[in-house]
Amino acid sequence: MFKRIGLLLLIIMLASSVVFAQETTPEATQPAVTAAEQILTLFETGDYAAIHALLSPQVQGMVTAEQLGEAWESLSAQVGAFQGTVGTRYESDTGTGVITLQFELIALELRVRVDTSGQVVALNFAPASAPEDAPAEPTYSAPPYADEDTFTDIEVILGTVGETPLPGVLSLPNGDGLHPLVILMGGSGPTDRDGTVGGNKPLRDLAWGLATQGIAVLRYDKRALVHPDSFANTFFTIAEEYTQDALLAVELMRATAGIDPERVYLAGHSLGGYIAPRIVAEAAAADSHIAGVIVLAGLARPLQDALFDQQRYLLQADGALDGSDQMVLSIVNDLRNAINGLTEEDADDSYNLFGAPPSYYIDLQGYDPVATAAGLDVPLLVIQGERDYQVTMAGDFALWQAGLEGDPNATLISYPSLNHLLIPGSGASLPSEYGVAGHVDGAVINDIAAWVNER
Repeated sequence: MFKRIGLLLLIIMLASSVVFAQETTPEATQPAVTAAEQILTLFETGDYAAIHALLSPQVQGMVTAEQLGEAWESLSAQVGAFQGTVGTRYESDTGTGVITLQFELIALELRVRVDTSGQVVALNFAPASAPEDAPAEPTYSAPPYADEDTFTDIEVILGTVGETPLPGVLSLPNGDGLHPLVILMGGSGPTDRDGTVGGNKPLRDLAWGLATQGIAVLRYDKRALVHPDSFANTFFTIAEEYTQDALLAVELMRATAGIDPERVYLAGHSLGGYIAPRIVAEAAAADSHIAGVIVLAGLARPLQDALFDQQRYLLQADGALDGSDQMVLSIVNDLRNAINGLTEEDADDSYNLFGAPPSYYIDLQGYDPVATAAGLDVPLLVIQGERDYQVTMAGDFALWQAGLEGDPNATLISYPSLNHLLIPGSGASLPSEYGVAGHVDGAVINDIAAWVNER
């Protein structure tokens, strides 16, 4: 659902969702580049209606001229003032005209594709490609608590939903016997099996740390990463994003040599933690037992509310909310209200709200992850970093605490120094922190391992 620049900026998430696959003309270099240049000029002059008129009818039905204007006008609040263009190029393999735009804080690409009639069939902002002389991202190194001689990473293929299997890796402890297994689900967006953010790979940290302590771990690339076309022009729900693949993973692992089929646990990070209780409940209803749930920095409230609070936190990080900040918050609040006002009659609409169609949010109406978790007859572990500004102590962990108070199946642990990636730090957490390579805190590994081994 969401793309990232480290922890991507909200307005780019909105704009980058306007991408549709239609017939293009790779041999026609000039029209795509010309269209991109024309659109940039119209953005700068504020003629958003003219941009909308350039879009194909299908794309026009997905985004309004007003939304295009809101996206552009909010960029300055997100990434600083627009300073000019850096370069223009044509990507012949995709038929895309690309203009690199330099903003005060980062560079973005305006990417445009046209069809044979010259209509724009794809328009999005994306992180700019790194120049050839740019410093390489930090190289991942194993955390100190991982002993790679104690387990083996085995490549696996996960299911065939619509003949689109997912690659993954099983970290299997060495030695004979049956091992308990944790299935890791990443957060929102097209995340890879490692949950990669810059030089950080928190899901790999978790897998290798737990495997060192005798617990097998499966992690896999999300469908949105490997098969993004699965979400193009469809009225998808969270079932396509998470549930179907998680249930496939459960069945695959329960039939895998070396895995104890009665000790398969489901662990979700962030949005994955939010939906994990529902997946376990659905599995139970289908007589597919999952032994327990691990919620890692998991949302306890609707996604749209969390996104609004995240945006407000970031805009207030400099100590004040100016006029442009208030404008951004107003736009985000309007989107939140639009989501909250959806009804079943909107389920067949194809416009985007925070990058997902109405069907996505309608499917989640009435879903309470805490109440669902409380209704499960399996052990539950909730892990939370106290410095996390995306999933917060006050907004989320407090709800887990209140809803699970007195529940003998529930164990809740918070860690004062950890951020959303469960990596230690100090001071107020900000997106820039995710650019610094680190590792999931060893205390988290030990607590999860102890919890699993007690079952």
